[in-house]
Amino acid sequence: MLKNLKRFRFIIYLLVFFAFSAAEISAQKTPSVFQNEIWNNADAEFVERHNFKGAPDASDAFAGKKVRFIYLVPQDRPVRDDYKAAIADAALHLQDFYQKELGGENAFTLNQPIVEVVQTNHTANWYKTNPTRPNGQTPGIWFWENSLHDGLSAVGGFFNDPNNRWIFYIDAEAECGQLSGGTSGVALMASNDLRGLTGQSNVPGCAGSFPDTSGKYRWIGGAGHEIGHAFNLPHPPGCDAPTSNCHGGMLAAASLMWTGYGNYPVTYFLAAEKQSLLAGRFFSMMVLRPTKLSDYDNDRKADISVWRPSNSVWSIIKSSDNSADYAAWGMSGDKIVPGDYDGDRKTDFAVWRPSNGVWYVFRSSDNTFSFQSFGLGDDIPVASDYDGDRKTDIAVWRPSSGIWYIIRSATDTLQAFSFGASGDKPIPADFNGDKRADIAVFRPGANVWYIHQNYSSYYYYAFPNNPAQVTFTATSFGAANDKIVPADYDGDGKAEIAVFRPSNGVWYFLRSSDNQFRAVKFGQNEDVPAPADYDGDGIADFAVWRPETGVWYVLQSSTGSLFAAQWGNAGDEPTAAAFVR
Repeated sequence: MLKNLKRFRFIIYLLVFFAFSAAEISAQKTPSVFQNEIWNNADAEFVERHNFKGAPDASDAFAGKKVRFIYLVPQDRPVRDDYKAAIADAALHLQDFYQKELGGENAFTLNQPIVEVVQTNHTANWYKTNPTRPNGQTPGIWFWENSLHDGLSAVGGFFNDPNNRWIFYIDAEAECGQLSGGTSGVALMASNDLRGLTGQSNVPGCAGSFPDTSGKYRWIGGAGHEIGHAFNLPHPPGCDAPTSNCHGGMLAAASLMWTGYGNYPVTYFLAAEKQSLLAGRFFSMMVLRPTKLSDYDNDRKADISVWRPSNSVWSIIKSSDNSADYAAWGMSGDKIVPGDYDGDRKTDFAVWRPSNGVWYVFRSSDNTFSFQSFGLGDDIPVASDYDGDRKTDIAVWRPSSGIWYIIRSATDTLQAFSFGASGDKPIPADFNGDKRADIAVFRPGANVWYIHQNYSSYYYYAFPNNPAQVTFTATSFGAANDKIVPADYDGDGKAEIAVFRPSNGVWYFLRSSDNQFRAVKFGQNEDVPAPADYDGDGIADFAVWRPETGVWYVLQSSTGSLFAAQWGNAGDEPTAAAFVR
Protein backbone atom coordinates (compact mmCIF):
# COMPACT_ATOMS: atom_id res chain seq x y z
CA MET A 1 0.00 0.00 0.00
CA LEU A 2 2.80 2.39 0.97
CA LYS A 3 4.68 1.62 -2.23
CA ASN A 4 1.56 2.33 -4.33
CA LEU A 5 0.99 5.59 -2.45
CA LYS A 6 4.55 6.74 -3.17
CA ARG A 7 4.12 5.84 -6.85
CA PHE A 8 0.81 7.75 -6.96
CA ARG A 9 2.43 10.83 -5.45
CA PHE A 10 5.29 10.62 -7.92
CA ILE A 11 2.88 10.40 -10.90
CA ILE A 12 0.90 13.39 -9.62
CA TYR A 13 4.18 15.32 -9.26
CA LEU A 14 5.14 14.52 -12.84
CA LEU A 15 1.73 15.54 -14.17
CA VAL A 16 1.86 18.84 -12.32
CA PHE A 17 5.45 19.45 -13.42
CA PHE A 18 4.81 18.79 -17.10
CA ALA A 19 1.52 20.68 -17.07
CA PHE A 20 3.32 23.69 -15.63
CA SER A 21 6.20 23.29 -18.10
CA ALA A 22 3.82 23.02 -21.06
CA ALA A 23 2.01 26.17 -19.98
CA GLU A 24 5.33 27.96 -19.70
CA ILE A 25 6.40 26.97 -23.21
CA SER A 26 3.08 27.53 -24.95
CA ALA A 27 2.90 31.11 -23.73
CA GLN A 28 6.59 31.68 -23.17
CA LYS A 29 8.00 35.16 -22.96
CA THR A 30 11.60 36.11 -22.63
CA PRO A 31 12.34 35.88 -18.88
CA SER A 32 12.93 39.30 -17.37
CA VAL A 33 16.43 38.25 -16.26
CA PHE A 34 17.51 38.12 -19.92
CA GLN A 35 16.26 41.63 -20.56
CA ASN A 36 19.29 42.91 -18.63
CA GLU A 37 21.70 40.62 -20.47
CA ILE A 38 24.35 42.07 -22.77
CA TRP A 39 23.92 39.24 -25.29
CA ASN A 40 22.69 40.81 -28.55
CA ASN A 41 22.75 44.23 -26.87
CA ALA A 42 26.46 45.11 -26.83
CA ASP A 43 27.56 48.29 -28.58
CA ALA A 44 29.54 47.27 -31.68
CA GLU A 45 31.78 50.34 -31.50
CA PHE A 46 32.83 49.57 -27.90
CA VAL A 47 33.54 45.92 -28.73
CA GLU A 48 35.56 46.92 -31.78
CA ARG A 49 37.59 49.44 -29.78
CA HIS A 50 38.63 46.69 -27.35
CA ASN A 51 38.74 43.88 -29.90
CA PHE A 52 41.76 41.67 -30.58
CA LYS A 53 43.74 43.26 -33.42
CA GLY A 54 46.33 40.56 -34.05
CA ALA A 55 46.39 37.98 -36.81
CA PRO A 56 43.68 35.30 -36.59
CA ASP A 57 44.74 32.09 -34.88
CA ALA A 58 44.90 29.59 -37.71
CA SER A 59 46.51 26.79 -35.70
CA ASP A 60 44.73 23.81 -34.26
CA ALA A 61 46.78 24.00 -31.06
CA PHE A 62 45.01 23.93 -27.71
CA ALA A 63 48.14 24.86 -25.75
CA GLY A 64 47.98 28.12 -23.89
CA LYS A 65 44.24 28.70 -24.28
CA LYS A 66 42.66 29.46 -20.93
CA VAL A 67 39.54 30.64 -19.21
CA ARG A 68 40.65 33.38 -16.81
CA PHE A 69 38.61 34.56 -13.84
CA ILE A 70 39.24 38.13 -12.70
CA TYR A 71 37.99 39.59 -9.42
CA LEU A 72 37.70 43.37 -9.87
CA VAL A 73 37.77 45.31 -6.59
CA PRO A 74 36.78 49.00 -6.71
CA GLN A 75 39.02 51.32 -4.70
CA ASP A 76 36.40 51.80 -1.97
CA ARG A 77 35.77 48.06 -1.48
CA PRO A 78 37.99 45.59 0.40
CA VAL A 79 39.40 42.43 -1.15
CA ARG A 80 37.25 39.68 0.33
CA ASP A 81 38.64 36.18 0.77
CA ASP A 82 35.15 34.68 0.72
CA TYR A 83 34.49 36.26 -2.70
CA LYS A 84 37.83 35.03 -3.99
CA ALA A 85 37.17 31.50 -2.73
CA ALA A 86 33.64 31.48 -4.12
CA ILE A 87 34.78 32.56 -7.60
CA ALA A 88 37.37 29.78 -7.61
CA ASP A 89 34.74 27.29 -6.49
CA ALA A 90 32.42 28.33 -9.32
CA ALA A 91 35.27 28.12 -11.84
CA LEU A 92 36.21 24.59 -10.77
CA HIS A 93 32.60 23.48 -10.65
CA LEU A 94 31.93 24.75 -14.17
CA GLN A 95 35.14 23.23 -15.52
CA ASP A 96 33.85 19.86 -14.31
CA PHE A 97 30.32 20.50 -15.61
CA TYR A 98 31.51 21.46 -19.08
CA GLN A 99 33.68 18.34 -19.18
CA LYS A 100 30.79 16.08 -18.22
CA GLU A 101 28.60 17.65 -20.88
CA LEU A 102 31.15 17.54 -23.71
CA GLY A 103 32.38 14.02 -22.98
CA GLY A 104 35.73 12.54 -23.92
CA GLU A 105 37.28 14.26 -20.88
CA ASN A 106 37.26 17.57 -22.81
CA ALA A 107 37.48 20.59 -20.53
CA PHE A 108 38.72 24.16 -20.58
CA THR A 109 41.98 25.06 -18.87
CA LEU A 110 41.99 27.40 -15.90
CA ASN A 111 44.72 29.89 -15.22
CA GLN A 112 47.03 29.60 -12.23
CA PRO A 113 46.14 31.27 -9.96
CA ILE A 114 42.52 30.45 -10.70
CA VAL A 115 41.35 33.86 -9.49
CA GLU A 116 43.34 36.98 -10.38
CA VAL A 117 42.61 39.95 -8.14
CA VAL A 118 42.69 43.47 -9.64
CA GLN A 119 42.21 46.61 -7.53
CA THR A 120 40.73 49.36 -9.71
CA ASN A 121 41.13 53.14 -9.54
CA HIS A 122 37.42 53.93 -9.37
CA THR A 123 34.72 53.68 -6.72
CA ALA A 124 31.93 51.14 -6.97
CA ASN A 125 29.37 53.86 -7.65
CA TRP A 126 31.39 55.24 -10.58
CA TYR A 127 30.79 52.16 -12.73
CA LYS A 128 27.04 52.70 -12.92
CA THR A 129 27.04 56.52 -13.03
CA ASN A 130 29.91 57.48 -15.34
CA PRO A 131 28.48 58.26 -18.83
CA THR A 132 30.21 56.42 -21.64
CA ARG A 133 28.41 58.38 -24.36
CA PRO A 134 28.08 62.10 -25.11
CA ASN A 135 25.17 63.86 -23.40
CA GLY A 136 24.60 60.89 -21.09
CA GLN A 137 23.04 58.69 -23.73
CA THR A 138 22.34 54.94 -23.31
CA PRO A 139 22.85 54.66 -19.52
CA GLY A 140 21.93 50.98 -19.77
CA ILE A 141 25.42 50.11 -20.98
CA TRP A 142 27.45 52.39 -18.73
CA PHE A 143 28.05 49.73 -16.08
CA TRP A 144 29.12 47.07 -18.55
CA GLU A 145 31.39 49.36 -20.56
CA ASN A 146 32.99 51.08 -17.55
CA SER A 147 33.68 47.76 -15.82
CA LEU A 148 35.14 46.07 -18.89
CA HIS A 149 37.18 49.10 -19.92
CA ASP A 150 38.93 48.99 -16.54
CA GLY A 151 39.08 45.20 -16.44
CA LEU A 152 40.40 44.54 -19.92
CA SER A 153 42.92 47.38 -19.64
CA ALA A 154 44.24 46.04 -16.33
CA VAL A 155 44.85 42.48 -17.58
CA GLY A 156 45.74 43.20 -21.19
CA GLY A 157 42.62 41.48 -22.45
CA PHE A 158 40.45 41.83 -25.53
CA PHE A 159 37.15 40.80 -26.93
CA ASN A 160 37.49 37.72 -29.17
CA ASP A 161 40.92 36.98 -27.72
CA PRO A 162 42.10 33.80 -29.51
CA ASN A 163 43.91 32.54 -26.41
CA ASN A 164 41.74 33.65 -23.49
CA ARG A 165 38.18 33.87 -22.37
CA TRP A 166 37.88 36.66 -19.81
CA ILE A 167 35.38 36.21 -16.96
CA PHE A 168 35.09 39.27 -14.72
CA TYR A 169 33.39 39.54 -11.34
CA ILE A 170 33.20 43.11 -10.05
CA ASP A 171 32.18 44.06 -6.52
CA ALA A 172 29.94 46.88 -7.69
CA GLU A 173 26.20 47.21 -8.15
CA ALA A 174 24.51 47.88 -11.48
CA GLU A 175 21.63 50.32 -11.66
CA CYS A 176 18.13 49.07 -12.46
CA GLY A 177 18.04 48.13 -16.14
CA GLN A 178 21.79 48.23 -16.70
CA LEU A 179 23.30 45.35 -18.63
CA SER A 180 25.80 42.66 -17.69
CA GLY A 181 26.65 39.19 -18.92
CA GLY A 182 28.73 37.64 -21.68
CA THR A 183 29.48 38.01 -25.38
CA SER A 184 32.41 37.89 -27.79
CA GLY A 185 34.91 36.15 -25.50
CA VAL A 186 34.15 38.19 -22.37
CA ALA A 187 31.66 37.98 -19.48
CA LEU A 188 30.88 40.34 -16.61
CA MET A 189 29.05 39.55 -13.37
CA ALA A 190 28.21 42.14 -10.70
CA SER A 191 28.12 42.16 -6.91
CA ASN A 192 24.81 40.32 -6.66
CA ASP A 193 26.49 37.32 -8.26
CA LEU A 194 29.20 37.51 -5.60
CA ARG A 195 26.56 37.71 -2.90
CA GLY A 196 24.75 34.73 -4.37
CA LEU A 197 27.92 32.66 -4.53
CA THR A 198 28.63 33.40 -0.87
CA GLY A 199 25.14 32.87 0.49
CA GLN A 200 24.27 36.48 1.17
CA SER A 201 20.92 38.05 0.50
CA ASN A 202 21.34 39.96 -2.74
CA VAL A 203 20.21 43.52 -3.33
CA PRO A 204 17.49 43.84 -5.99
CA GLY A 205 18.51 46.32 -8.66
CA CYS A 206 15.00 47.56 -9.24
CA ALA A 207 12.47 48.88 -6.76
CA GLY A 208 9.74 46.37 -5.96
CA SER A 209 11.86 43.35 -6.85
CA PHE A 210 12.60 40.59 -4.36
CA PRO A 211 15.99 39.09 -3.46
CA ASP A 212 16.93 35.89 -5.29
CA THR A 213 17.52 33.30 -2.55
CA SER A 214 17.78 30.28 -4.83
CA GLY A 215 21.08 29.14 -3.36
CA LYS A 216 24.64 28.81 -4.56
CA TYR A 217 24.02 26.38 -7.40
CA ARG A 218 21.79 28.88 -9.19
CA TRP A 219 24.60 31.45 -9.21
CA ILE A 220 27.14 28.93 -10.47
CA GLY A 221 24.65 28.01 -13.18
CA GLY A 222 24.20 31.67 -14.06
CA ALA A 223 27.96 32.03 -14.49
CA GLY A 224 27.97 28.91 -16.67
CA HIS A 225 25.28 30.49 -18.87
CA GLU A 226 27.26 33.71 -19.30
CA ILE A 227 30.48 31.82 -19.96
CA GLY A 228 28.56 30.03 -22.69
CA HIS A 229 27.85 33.44 -24.23
CA ALA A 230 31.55 34.29 -23.88
CA PHE A 231 32.11 31.21 -26.04
CA ASN A 232 29.56 32.76 -28.44
CA LEU A 233 26.77 30.30 -27.67
CA PRO A 234 23.40 31.94 -28.36
CA HIS A 235 20.12 31.25 -26.62
CA PRO A 236 18.38 28.17 -28.04
CA PRO A 237 16.59 28.83 -31.35
CA GLY A 238 13.21 30.47 -31.00
CA CYS A 239 13.42 31.15 -27.28
CA ASP A 240 14.04 34.88 -27.58
CA ALA A 241 11.43 37.45 -28.52
CA PRO A 242 9.68 38.04 -30.85
CA THR A 243 8.89 34.34 -31.42
CA SER A 244 9.24 33.42 -27.73
CA ASN A 245 8.64 29.76 -28.48
CA CYS A 246 11.66 27.55 -27.91
CA HIS A 247 12.27 25.17 -30.81
CA GLY A 248 12.58 21.76 -29.21
CA GLY A 249 10.09 22.60 -26.47
CA MET A 250 10.99 21.71 -22.91
CA LEU A 251 14.32 20.16 -23.96
CA ALA A 252 15.55 23.53 -25.21
CA ALA A 253 13.87 25.59 -22.49
CA ALA A 254 15.50 23.60 -19.67
CA SER A 255 18.99 23.77 -21.18
CA LEU A 256 21.76 25.82 -19.57
CA MET A 257 21.63 28.46 -22.29
CA TRP A 258 18.02 29.27 -21.44
CA THR A 259 16.37 28.84 -18.04
CA GLY A 260 18.21 25.66 -17.05
CA TYR A 261 20.84 27.68 -15.19
CA GLY A 262 18.29 27.98 -12.36
CA ASN A 263 18.29 24.18 -11.95
CA TYR A 264 22.06 23.79 -12.19
CA PRO A 265 23.67 21.28 -12.11
CA VAL A 266 20.59 19.39 -13.33
CA THR A 267 20.79 20.93 -16.79
CA TYR A 268 22.70 20.42 -20.04
CA PHE A 269 23.94 21.74 -23.36
CA LEU A 270 22.08 21.04 -26.58
CA ALA A 271 23.84 18.97 -29.24
CA ALA A 272 24.58 21.97 -31.48
CA GLU A 273 26.04 23.87 -28.52
CA LYS A 274 28.41 21.01 -27.74
CA GLN A 275 29.61 20.93 -31.35
CA SER A 276 30.22 24.68 -31.26
CA LEU A 277 32.23 24.49 -28.05
CA LEU A 278 34.41 21.63 -29.25
CA ALA A 279 35.10 23.45 -32.51
CA GLY A 280 36.46 26.48 -30.66
CA ARG A 281 39.79 24.86 -29.67
CA PHE A 282 39.50 25.89 -26.02
CA PHE A 283 38.63 22.37 -24.92
CA SER A 284 41.14 19.54 -24.68
CA MET A 285 41.38 16.22 -22.88
CA MET A 286 42.40 16.46 -19.25
CA VAL A 287 41.99 14.41 -16.09
CA LEU A 288 39.79 16.10 -13.51
CA ARG A 289 39.31 13.09 -11.27
CA PRO A 290 40.50 13.31 -7.65
CA THR A 291 43.80 11.65 -6.78
CA LYS A 292 43.46 8.16 -5.37
CA LEU A 293 44.21 7.59 -1.70
CA SER A 294 47.73 6.18 -1.21
CA ASP A 295 48.57 6.25 -4.93
CA TYR A 296 52.28 7.11 -4.89
CA ASP A 297 53.01 6.29 -8.56
CA ASN A 298 49.94 7.75 -10.38
CA ASP A 299 48.66 4.48 -11.82
CA ARG A 300 45.17 5.05 -10.37
CA LYS A 301 45.68 2.24 -7.85
CA ALA A 302 46.35 2.49 -4.14
CA ASP A 303 49.76 1.19 -3.14
CA ILE A 304 50.35 -1.03 -0.13
CA SER A 305 52.39 1.17 2.18
CA VAL A 306 53.33 1.71 5.82
CA TRP A 307 55.09 4.34 7.90
CA ARG A 308 57.43 3.26 10.68
CA PRO A 309 57.43 5.72 13.61
CA SER A 310 60.66 4.28 15.07
CA ASN A 311 62.75 5.44 12.09
CA SER A 312 60.24 7.63 10.16
CA VAL A 313 60.58 5.52 7.00
CA TRP A 314 57.75 5.22 4.48
CA SER A 315 57.81 1.78 2.81
CA ILE A 316 55.80 1.34 -0.38
CA ILE A 317 55.10 -1.44 -2.88
CA LYS A 318 54.37 0.42 -6.11
CA SER A 319 51.46 -1.23 -7.86
CA SER A 320 52.65 -0.01 -11.27
CA ASP A 321 55.68 -2.31 -11.34
CA ASN A 322 55.59 -4.13 -7.97
CA SER A 323 58.86 -2.48 -6.93
CA ALA A 324 59.67 -1.33 -3.41
CA ASP A 325 60.34 2.29 -2.53
CA TYR A 326 61.54 3.80 0.73
CA ALA A 327 61.77 7.35 2.04
CA ALA A 328 62.53 8.82 5.46
CA TRP A 329 60.13 11.63 6.32
CA GLY A 330 58.96 12.75 9.72
CA MET A 331 59.86 11.79 13.26
CA SER A 332 58.44 9.82 16.17
CA GLY A 333 55.36 11.55 17.56
CA ASP A 334 54.25 12.89 14.17
CA LYS A 335 50.88 12.10 12.66
CA ILE A 336 51.01 11.02 9.04
CA VAL A 337 48.80 13.05 6.68
CA PRO A 338 49.44 11.67 3.17
CA GLY A 339 47.75 13.48 0.29
CA ASP A 340 48.30 15.13 -3.09
CA TYR A 341 49.35 18.59 -1.94
CA ASP A 342 50.93 19.67 -5.24
CA GLY A 343 48.30 18.38 -7.66
CA ASP A 344 50.52 16.02 -9.68
CA ARG A 345 48.16 13.08 -9.03
CA LYS A 346 50.67 11.34 -6.75
CA THR A 347 50.33 11.00 -2.99
CA ASP A 348 52.98 13.05 -1.17
CA PHE A 349 54.78 12.07 2.02
CA ALA A 350 53.46 14.39 4.69
CA VAL A 351 53.32 14.60 8.47
CA TRP A 352 51.82 16.95 11.02
CA ARG A 353 53.79 17.55 14.22
CA PRO A 354 51.53 18.17 17.24
CA SER A 355 54.43 19.43 19.34
CA ASN A 356 54.83 22.55 17.17
CA GLY A 357 51.75 22.52 14.92
CA VAL A 358 53.84 22.35 11.74
CA TRP A 359 52.96 20.46 8.56
CA TYR A 360 55.92 18.98 6.68
CA VAL A 361 55.19 18.00 3.06
CA PHE A 362 57.59 16.39 0.58
CA ARG A 363 56.27 17.28 -2.88
CA SER A 364 56.51 14.47 -5.41
CA SER A 365 56.26 16.87 -8.37
CA ASP A 366 59.71 18.40 -7.86
CA ASN A 367 61.20 16.55 -4.85
CA THR A 368 61.18 19.68 -2.71
CA PHE A 369 59.61 20.18 0.69
CA SER A 370 57.41 22.77 2.34
CA PHE A 371 56.68 23.68 5.94
CA GLN A 372 53.41 25.22 7.13
CA SER A 373 52.62 26.15 10.72
CA PHE A 374 48.92 25.42 11.15
CA GLY A 375 47.12 24.02 14.16
CA LEU A 376 47.49 23.45 17.89
CA GLY A 377 48.69 20.39 19.75
CA ASP A 378 45.22 19.04 20.56
CA ASP A 379 43.85 19.58 17.06
CA ILE A 380 43.01 16.65 14.79
CA PRO A 381 44.46 16.85 11.24
CA VAL A 382 41.73 16.49 8.60
CA ALA A 383 43.63 17.08 5.34
CA SER A 384 41.47 16.60 2.25
CA ASP A 385 40.41 18.41 -0.94
CA TYR A 386 37.67 20.76 0.23
CA ASP A 387 37.68 23.15 -2.74
CA GLY A 388 37.76 20.74 -5.68
CA ASP A 389 41.08 21.85 -7.18
CA ARG A 390 42.46 18.31 -6.98
CA LYS A 391 44.98 19.32 -4.32
CA THR A 392 44.91 18.27 -0.69
CA ASP A 393 44.12 21.19 1.62
CA ILE A 394 45.88 21.56 4.95
CA ALA A 395 43.17 21.45 7.61
CA VAL A 396 42.55 20.74 11.29
CA TRP A 397 39.50 20.23 13.46
CA ARG A 398 39.62 21.67 16.99
CA PRO A 399 37.77 19.40 19.46
CA SER A 400 37.58 22.09 22.14
CA SER A 401 35.48 24.40 19.94
CA GLY A 402 34.24 22.17 17.10
CA ILE A 403 35.76 24.57 14.55
CA TRP A 404 37.27 23.42 11.27
CA TYR A 405 40.21 25.47 10.00
CA ILE A 406 40.99 24.94 6.32
CA ILE A 407 43.58 26.52 4.03
CA ARG A 408 41.89 26.39 0.63
CA SER A 409 44.70 25.63 -1.80
CA ALA A 410 42.83 27.02 -4.82
CA THR A 411 43.02 30.55 -3.43
CA ASP A 412 45.37 30.25 -0.43
CA THR A 413 42.60 31.58 1.82
CA LEU A 414 41.55 30.51 5.29
CA GLN A 415 38.12 29.13 6.04
CA ALA A 416 36.91 28.66 9.62
CA PHE A 417 33.69 26.76 10.11
CA SER A 418 31.94 25.56 13.26
CA PHE A 419 30.58 22.02 12.95
CA GLY A 420 30.71 19.34 15.62
CA ALA A 421 31.19 19.11 19.37
CA SER A 422 33.78 17.85 21.82
CA GLY A 423 33.98 14.06 21.66
CA ASP A 424 33.00 13.88 17.99
CA LYS A 425 35.19 12.24 15.37
CA PRO A 426 35.85 14.36 12.25
CA ILE A 427 35.26 12.29 9.10
CA PRO A 428 35.50 14.46 5.94
CA ALA A 429 34.62 12.65 2.71
CA ASP A 430 32.83 13.33 -0.56
CA PHE A 431 29.37 12.14 0.40
CA ASN A 432 27.49 13.96 -2.40
CA GLY A 433 29.78 13.24 -5.36
CA ASP A 434 30.83 16.81 -6.17
CA LYS A 435 34.57 15.98 -5.95
CA ARG A 436 34.92 18.00 -2.76
CA ALA A 437 35.31 16.70 0.76
CA ASP A 438 32.26 17.43 2.88
CA ILE A 439 32.66 18.52 6.47
CA ALA A 440 31.26 15.75 8.67
CA VAL A 441 31.50 14.29 12.17
CA PHE A 442 30.53 11.03 13.87
CA ARG A 443 29.16 11.32 17.41
CA PRO A 444 30.03 8.12 19.32
CA GLY A 445 27.64 8.71 22.23
CA ALA A 446 24.62 8.88 19.93
CA ASN A 447 26.21 6.94 17.03
CA VAL A 448 25.04 9.62 14.61
CA TRP A 449 26.71 10.88 11.43
CA TYR A 450 26.31 14.63 10.88
CA ILE A 451 27.16 15.65 7.31
CA HIS A 452 27.21 19.29 6.30
CA GLN A 453 25.39 20.06 3.05
CA ASN A 454 27.52 22.92 1.77
CA TYR A 455 25.66 23.64 -1.48
CA SER A 456 22.22 23.17 0.03
CA SER A 457 22.98 25.67 2.77
CA TYR A 458 22.26 29.17 1.58
CA TYR A 459 24.24 30.52 4.53
CA TYR A 460 27.39 28.48 3.99
CA TYR A 461 29.67 31.52 3.79
CA ALA A 462 27.52 34.31 5.20
CA PHE A 463 27.01 32.82 8.68
CA PRO A 464 29.57 30.00 9.00
CA ASN A 465 29.55 29.98 12.79
CA ASN A 466 25.79 30.13 13.29
CA PRO A 467 24.60 26.51 13.70
CA ALA A 468 20.99 27.58 13.18
CA GLN A 469 21.79 28.54 9.60
CA VAL A 470 23.62 25.33 8.66
CA THR A 471 21.95 22.63 6.57
CA PHE A 472 23.05 19.10 7.45
CA THR A 473 21.91 15.51 7.44
CA ALA A 474 21.87 13.31 10.53
CA THR A 475 22.03 9.52 10.14
CA SER A 476 22.12 7.02 12.97
CA PHE A 477 24.59 4.32 12.02
CA GLY A 478 27.27 2.33 13.82
CA ALA A 479 28.34 1.77 17.42
CA ALA A 480 30.67 3.55 19.84
CA ASN A 481 33.70 1.29 19.31
CA ASP A 482 33.41 1.00 15.53
CA LYS A 483 36.12 2.31 13.22
CA ILE A 484 34.75 5.01 10.92
CA VAL A 485 35.63 4.14 7.31
CA PRO A 486 33.71 6.28 4.76
CA ALA A 487 34.71 5.48 1.17
CA ASP A 488 33.11 4.84 -2.21
CA TYR A 489 32.29 1.12 -1.99
CA ASP A 490 29.81 1.03 -4.91
CA GLY A 491 31.58 3.17 -7.52
CA ASP A 492 28.96 5.91 -7.81
CA GLY A 493 31.43 8.68 -6.95
CA LYS A 494 30.00 9.16 -3.45
CA ALA A 495 31.44 8.03 -0.14
CA GLU A 496 29.27 5.62 1.81
CA ILE A 497 28.44 5.92 5.48
CA ALA A 498 30.45 2.94 6.69
CA VAL A 499 32.01 1.37 9.78
CA PHE A 500 34.31 -1.55 10.55
CA ARG A 501 33.44 -3.42 13.75
CA PRO A 502 36.61 -4.95 15.26
CA SER A 503 34.65 -7.16 17.66
CA ASN A 504 33.27 -9.28 14.80
CA GLY A 505 35.32 -8.21 11.77
CA VAL A 506 32.26 -7.01 9.86
CA TRP A 507 32.03 -3.96 7.59
CA TYR A 508 28.62 -2.26 7.67
CA PHE A 509 27.67 0.42 5.16
CA LEU A 510 24.75 2.24 3.57
CA ARG A 511 25.14 2.03 -0.19
CA SER A 512 24.66 5.57 -1.53
CA SER A 513 23.58 4.39 -4.98
CA ASP A 514 20.36 2.83 -3.64
CA ASN A 515 20.43 3.53 0.14
CA GLN A 516 20.56 -0.20 0.85
CA PHE A 517 22.18 -1.61 4.00
CA ARG A 518 25.07 -4.00 3.43
CA ALA A 519 27.32 -6.08 5.68
CA VAL A 520 30.57 -7.83 4.67
CA LYS A 521 32.61 -10.10 6.95
CA PHE A 522 36.27 -9.33 6.34
CA GLY A 523 38.89 -9.09 9.04
CA GLN A 524 39.22 -9.82 12.73
CA ASN A 525 39.77 -8.05 16.02
CA GLU A 526 43.05 -6.06 16.18
CA ASP A 527 43.13 -5.67 12.39
CA VAL A 528 43.61 -2.13 11.09
CA PRO A 529 41.06 -1.23 8.39
CA ALA A 530 42.71 0.42 5.38
CA PRO A 531 40.09 0.74 2.61
CA ALA A 532 41.25 2.10 -0.75
CA ASP A 533 41.03 1.27 -4.47
CA TYR A 534 43.87 -1.24 -4.76
CA ASP A 535 42.76 -2.77 -8.10
CA GLY A 536 41.96 0.48 -9.94
CA ASP A 537 38.32 -0.21 -10.78
CA GLY A 538 37.02 2.99 -9.18
CA ILE A 539 35.60 1.17 -6.15
CA ALA A 540 37.11 1.15 -2.66
CA ASP A 541 38.18 -2.34 -1.63
CA PHE A 542 37.68 -3.77 1.84
CA ALA A 543 41.20 -4.13 3.22
CA VAL A 544 42.85 -4.75 6.57
CA TRP A 545 46.41 -4.86 7.81
CA ARG A 546 47.22 -7.38 10.57
CA PRO A 547 49.87 -5.92 12.90
CA GLU A 548 50.98 -9.18 14.50
CA THR A 549 51.99 -10.67 11.14
CA GLY A 550 52.36 -7.58 8.93
CA VAL A 551 50.05 -9.18 6.37
CA TRP A 552 47.68 -7.17 4.19
CA TYR A 553 44.38 -8.70 3.15
CA VAL A 554 42.49 -7.03 0.31
CA LEU A 555 39.10 -8.12 -1.05
CA GLN A 556 39.34 -6.93 -4.65
CA SER A 557 36.03 -5.51 -5.84
CA SER A 558 36.89 -6.02 -9.51
CA THR A 559 37.07 -9.81 -9.21
CA GLY A 560 35.82 -10.64 -5.72
CA SER A 561 39.11 -12.43 -5.09
CA LEU A 562 41.39 -12.18 -2.06
CA PHE A 563 44.83 -10.62 -2.31
CA ALA A 564 47.33 -11.04 0.53
CA ALA A 565 50.84 -9.64 0.95
CA GLN A 566 53.24 -9.37 3.86
CA TRP A 567 54.45 -5.78 4.23
CA GLY A 568 55.33 -4.04 7.46
CA ASN A 569 56.02 -4.93 11.07
CA ALA A 570 54.22 -4.53 14.38
CA GLY A 571 54.22 -0.85 15.32
CA ASP A 572 53.97 0.37 11.72
CA GLU A 573 51.08 2.50 10.50
CA PRO A 574 49.39 1.67 7.17
CA THR A 575 49.17 4.96 5.27
CA ALA A 576 45.75 4.18 3.81
CA ALA A 577 44.46 4.16 7.40
CA ALA A 578 45.85 7.60 8.24
CA PHE A 579 42.40 9.19 8.52
CA VAL A 580 40.44 6.22 9.86
CA ARG A 581 38.95 7.28 13.20
